[in-house]
Order: sequence, then C-alpha cells, then structure tokens
Amino acid sequence: MVFKRKAQLCIMLLMTSFYLSILFVTPSTASLRGVDSKSIPKTTSRSSRYEPANYPKAIKGMDPVSYLLSDRPFKGKREFSFPYDGKRWYFMSKKHEDLFAQNPKKYVPQYGGYCAYAASQNKIARGDPRVWTVVGGKYYFNFNKSAQKKWLEKRDAYILDADKYWPHLESKLP
Repeated sequence: MVFKRKAQLCIMLLMTSFYLSILFVTPSTASLRGVDSKSIPKTTSRSSRYEPANYPKAIKGMDPVSYLLSDRPFKGKREFSFPYDGKRWYFMSKKHEDLFAQNPKKYVPQYGGYCAYAASQNKIARGDPRVWTVVGGKYYFNFNKSAQKKWLEKRDAYILDADKYWPHLESKLP
C-alpha cells in the first residue's frame, strides 16, 4: 500500500513538472523543446515576476529621476518600481519609471550612490540620498552635510579625483 502511494506521488510530480515545462518555455530552453526560439517572447528586466522579491531598495526608495527633473527628490511609490543592477528602484510616477527604464545609467547616482567626497579621497563611505548635489546633469551623494560642505569647496577637482579612484574602489565592493 505504501509503495502504491509513493508511485502515485512520483507520477503526479512528473506530470506536474512536464506541464510546467511546457508552459514555461524560455528562449534558452526552446531548442530542447523543439520550438523556434525567435517565436518565444523575451522577458525583460521590467518583468518583476521573474526578479527576486528580495532585491534591496535602491537609494532608500527615493525616485532617482526626481533628482534631475525636480528641485528636490521625492519618495518613490511601491506600484512604480524597476529592478536594475541588483536593486529595486522606486518612482513617484509611471512617467519616471518609463524614463528610467529607457536609460537607467542616466538616472543612477554617481559612484553607485556612495559618498562623492569619500571617493575623491580614495575611500568608500555610504552616501545619504538626502544629501545630494546635481552637477552637469549628474547627481552625487555625500555621507552627511559636513562631508558635502568639504566636497563643495573643491567640487570640480574632487569629481576628477573620484572619477580616477572609482574603478579601483568599485572593484572592492561586495
């Protein structure tokens, strides 16, 4: 009796996995199923159901587009989000989400959101999304108001230094 029940469970599992494999044909598995991969719709990073639910919030949930299009940043809303670069980015509107989706690199903070002053000193410190500066269509975070004050004194020189150090610093990040 126990053997019969186990056999039934095995058959049910096999049938379930077979039906799921038919339903979820992806371009990478299409050739295994005898399907032309060009006929399979491609999923993009916008499709949140294929993204891990536990992506960390980028820039504490602030809308990255608002730094460049408004006079101050705004908190993003849960219904407007986009996964990018291992984080979930939030937006105050569908329009901002769409702008970000078209060109994410344009709207992410410089130095990965880390402190611009620290990067200019060849160091890594977290950036605070409430302490920002926009320069030449890019925005920079600093650790706190004190770091921002120092950074603003020689802003252009510090940007050049941080740009020089950032590739090496970025390689040290976890």
